[in-house]
Amino acid sequence: MQNSSFSPSVNIIRDKDREINYVSTINGQLAFEQIVENAQSSTRSFSIIGAYGSGKSTFLWALEKAVLHHSKFFDHFDYFIRGYAEYVTLDLVGEYASLQQTFARELDCATESVIASLKQKCVALKKKQIGLVMRIDEFGKFLEYAAKNNPEKDFYFLQVLTELVNDDTGNVILITTQHQDFSGYALQLTESQ
Repeated sequence: MQNSSFSPSVNIIRDKDREINYVSTINGQLAFEQIVENAQSSTRSFSIIGAYGSGKSTFLWALEKAVLHHSKFFDHFDYFIRGYAEYVTLDLVGEYASLQQTFARELDCATESVIASLKQKCVALKKKQIGLVMRIDEFGKFLEYAAKNNPEKDFYFLQVLTELVNDDTGNVILITTQHQDFSGYALQLTESQ
């Protein structure tokens, strides 16, 4: 009999409330521990890179369940960002589109106001001692779009976004998944880009 909860493909938005049979691995545990350890410093932006079908999306799914205290998939977890016991997530799944415009749609704000809206959201959450975990699955699709359409604007937005996230006084963590490292998406860029 086939397990009805098995799926070869996980979508972190579509499958948010679905029960998935996550199998904890040593690599997943180590990745989780590295994220938690580094989140205590000013490194709060993380990229998980792996081949198709290697479990990146399932890892993000399990990470959310652990952080929101719905399930304990990882050992030695008491907090994600020191001082924050409660978290919310902001999730995007890659598409061939502008990352900034996709954030604007998700935050229901003007494209030019994304960073200001994110800052406002972070401040409001911080006042309640709530951390924000932003997960962007299939991040490479956004990078492909940026490289072919408006690299200066889109990569500048990414720089400003990661500066916001990597503020060690903040309450935000950004985790992306992609199939290859950043240089793999930069083949058509000029040297200065």
